[in-house]
Amino acid sequence: MVNDTQQISKGYKQTDVGVIPVDWGVFKLNELMKIYRGGSPRPIQAFLTNRPDGINWIKIGDVSVNAKYILHAEEKIIKEGADHSRRVFVGDFVLSNSMSFGRPYITRISGCVHDGWLVLQDYQNNFDTEFLFYLLSSAQVLRQYKQKAAGSGVLNLNKELVSSVDLLKPSLSDQKKIAKVLSDLDNLILKFDQLIQKKKNIKQGAMQKLLTGKKRLPGFANSKDMKETVVGKIPVDWNVTLLPEIINYIHGKAHEKFIVKQGKYIVVNSKFVSSNGQVKKYSNNVFCKAKKGDILTVLSDLPKGKALAKCYYVTQEDKYAVNQRVCIWRSKGAYSKFLYYILNRNPYFLSLDDGVSQTHILNHHIKKCPVLLPSNIKEQIAIADFLSQMDLEIIGLNKKFNKYKKLKQGMMQQLLTGKIRLI
Repeated sequence: MVNDTQQISKGYKQTDVGVIPVDWGVFKLNELMKIYRGGSPRPIQAFLTNRPDGINWIKIGDVSVNAKYILHAEEKIIKEGADHSRRVFVGDFVLSNSMSFGRPYITRISGCVHDGWLVLQDYQNNFDTEFLFYLLSSAQVLRQYKQKAAGSGVLNLNKELVSSVDLLKPSLSDQKKIAKVLSDLDNLILKFDQLIQKKKNIKQGAMQKLLTGKKRLPGFANSKDMKETVVGKIPVDWNVTLLPEIINYIHGKAHEKFIVKQGKYIVVNSKFVSSNGQVKKYSNNVFCKAKKGDILTVLSDLPKGKALAKCYYVTQEDKYAVNQRVCIWRSKGAYSKFLYYILNRNPYFLSLDDGVSQTHILNHHIKKCPVLLPSNIKEQIAIADFLSQMDLEIIGLNKKFNKYKKLKQGMMQQLLTGKIRLI
């Protein structure tokens, strides 16, 4: 509550959840819609069917990352299974009660949901569908879920917890205005995401051709003749060499006992490399220092992991302490940025992953790694520069993408609490 010295702006009122517009209301969720728990016929295998008249059996695996809508279901159940489950219809909301904790999805198909879902129905007299999606996705609502679930040991939603959540309710006309602004931002974010993926695919295609000599940059294809090698046909002025012939490799050292909150050196471990330098730990001690132009490579990962053989290119001196299970590749003469593109997630090293046990890149693996290399270092530089320019374009697009995501988060906070009103 506000005290006597605080003033509430004209057009606003004080409530138990804070200051809100005078024409908005505060209600418990179950006062504005019906809420049900999903149901699971058991054993589920006895109720699955491939028949076209089967009923959609909606699972969390049917929803793509960051999706708003549920558009399809991989499996179907028979009518007898549906009798022991919970029906959902087009336009209903479902909430995951454990996985992707509390995230709402709008159903665009009818079907049945298991007891890992909560179902919200009959809200249409009080909420615009798109507005309700943003409201249920908001930090204010998710914060309430976590506060109410605190102390249970595991973040898990149930019908009673969700029923007691406070929701702000503007007029339907205000809801539609707010939803349009946020939907427009979502569409802009989606366009950037799609453009980034398109640029990544173009770069991947360019790498596959440029790094194998199948495509030559202007000024370097003096001959179209090819020669047969252990890795297949390559240009006559390219060579296949073993990795130790062109790089020195240095294994990282343990720095875990010397981690500090802020320090002089960034400790390069697998998380740092796999996050492209976003996840950082620090140390004031260094037992294996990287140099500018070094290529830092993850040597160990779980089965089917995304970090194995992933590389980080060093652009600054006296900044990085290389941890154990990360290796330095240091060029003996080849252009190091070209080697970075060749070695990053190199297929030879990825082939060591059997998909069952943890993979370790060992010295005898390194000694046998074949590397395809233009004999002219100017061509190495030209290829690396060409790919670097593509990287810079993708980085620029990612910055804009993240900028609009932050803008949307800020707009949600302002619009969904009434701090900003739309005319």
